[in-house]
Amino acid sequence: MNCRNCNAAMATNHAYCSDCGAKVIEERLSVRGFATETTHAFFSLDTNKPIKTFVCLFTHPEDVIGGYISGVRKKYINPFGYLTISITLFGLFLFFFKDNYSQGMEAVSGMTAQQDFQSELNRSINEFVLKYQSIIFFLSIPFLSILSLLTFYTLKKYNYAEHLVINMYSQAQVSIFSTILYASTVWFQDIFKIVALIITPLNILYFAFVFKKLHGISIGGILLRTLLFLALLIPLFIVAVIVMWAFLIFSGQVDMEQLREMQQAGQAMAIWLPRP
Repeated sequence: MNCRNCNAAMATNHAYCSDCGAKVIEERLSVRGFATETTHAFFSLDTNKPIKTFVCLFTHPEDVIGGYISGVRKKYINPFGYLTISITLFGLFLFFFKDNYSQGMEAVSGMTAQQDFQSELNRSINEFVLKYQSIIFFLSIPFLSILSLLTFYTLKKYNYAEHLVINMYSQAQVSIFSTILYASTVWFQDIFKIVALIITPLNILYFAFVFKKLHGISIGGILLRTLLFLALLIPLFIVAVIVMWAFLIFSGQVDMEQLREMQQAGQAMAIWLPRP
């Protein structure tokens, strides 16, 4: 008979294919059998499934990411698959808790005194980010990979494609971690505000941790390169904000009158600022 996985010829008394290692399964698929295999595959840390990848990306990211880059690709979920899981989880979170999440983010924005039109602008921005979060998430990875390549260019250890893998795994990990934190605290607005404020610094620390493990550099070295990365990120962030504002204006989600009001408010506040 032939293996169902790779179609290689194999002996009928073999339990595994000698070519690809796939297990021979002769029983017909049933609901119970499917449920059992799915549960075992997902929750067993000995299989190539999400929980193992999630845990090891926190404990030994060099094993997951470095292993994939060096050719060990059956031990953990591949980066694109893991990225897809992270986007799906956040999408499910928004499906069930979008209103709570939006209210929480508006509460975070409202921690500083704002005029009504400023609150409306923040609401428009939040809606834009939520609506296009999957696209923004995917598009950010190639640009972040360029920045990380430039940041660690002198070490000459990884090429651009390999930086794509690093950033895909890392972005997916921080997304899943953030989704878990949001889902755990979205019902408690005071706690949610704290989580929303600290999530970005935590993500930066995780990225620094990953690159430190992959490059084997000192704490001082990763600190300097993290500062360099952030310095390179600022111009890219400014461009992204400009593009977002342009889209909001041309799509009619924000009108020019609101921008004029903001500018006038800024000029009015400037009168009261202390002068050198």
